[in-house]
Amino acid sequence: MKTITKLSFLVLSLALLLASCASETATAPDTTQPVASTDTTAAMEDMDDMDDLEEGHEHGEDGREWDGPTEPEISLRVSGDEATGWTITTEVVGFTLTDADTTEAVPAEGHLHLFVDGQLATMVYEAEHLLNDLEPGDHQIMVTLSTNDHLDYLLDGEPIMAMDTITVAGEISDADVVLDVAFSGGSVTSPTDPEIPLGSLVEIIVVTDVVESLHLHGYDVEVAVTPDAPTMVRFIADIPGIFEVELEESGVFVMSIRVQ
Repeated sequence: MKTITKLSFLVLSLALLLASCASETATAPDTTQPVASTDTTAAMEDMDDMDDLEEGHEHGEDGREWDGPTEPEISLRVSGDEATGWTITTEVVGFTLTDADTTEAVPAEGHLHLFVDGQLATMVYEAEHLLNDLEPGDHQIMVTLSTNDHLDYLLDGEPIMAMDTITVAGEISDADVVLDVAFSGGSVTSPTDPEIPLGSLVEIIVVTDVVESLHLHGYDVEVAVTPDAPTMVRFIADIPGIFEVELEESGVFVMSIRVQ
């Protein structure tokens, strides 16, 4: 009788031990899940870096404070006509222009970024550059100093730049959409959430009582506006979505435009 009891006890203990092992096996964490490879992780980090770079560019944050021995002096001169084209001549004192193959950052060296009507047209590595095929009307020309690795040179946080205006003779085509903006006494008057058909030629006319910079996000258009005369900004609305317009220097919201 005692032998049977001991045997039963052993059988019961063995059963409990097996049940416990089965439970641990069922609840144990799966350590065989795939882990991102080094290449995949690096690619994800590169994508994050690209996102940061694009965001910085969009908000004008991808600059570098001037690191030259003397403060640069920049001037811009425009000559030419509709037939021969427009020669943009930039003179900079205290700054050395390099070629396109030079990409290592060196103090007081670099190239120029040329903007037409607030949009980056090209990078310039010489003192003169020829512009052709400009539409009739006034065009704002701006050059900024750039480092060899394509960052804006800044002086006290502001891009180092020079501007001029070209007036091209001829009949100006009518815009499909005209948006009037006024900034006076610190307050803005503008259309409320205008809807713009995709592909439209849009004209924004800005009247201001201070020197400012109008920035159309998404289209990467940024133009200087002054009290001297109304400033006209033209662009083709070829990117669908909702885009914010603001006065960059003061951070004042102007409007949101919906392109659809």
